[in-house]
Amino acid sequence: MYTLTKECKYIDGEDFVLYGIANENKNFGDFTHDIQKAKEFVGLLNEANVDAIHVNDIIEDMFY
Repeated sequence: MYTLTKECKYIDGEDFVLYGIANENKNFGDFTHDIQKAKEFVGLLNEANVDAIHVNDIIEDMFY
């Protein structure tokens, strides 16, 4: 099961809150500042039962 993650980062003199996903074995990192998009993405991954081997590619396709 995938869960939402939250990271607070200080970049170039500014504070940012970034969201990402993790499962029980791996943190896939943060990839968006939009919490709603991150929540929807987690829901889609869980609904489709996506294998972890594909997650990084899906993140790249959807967010970069």
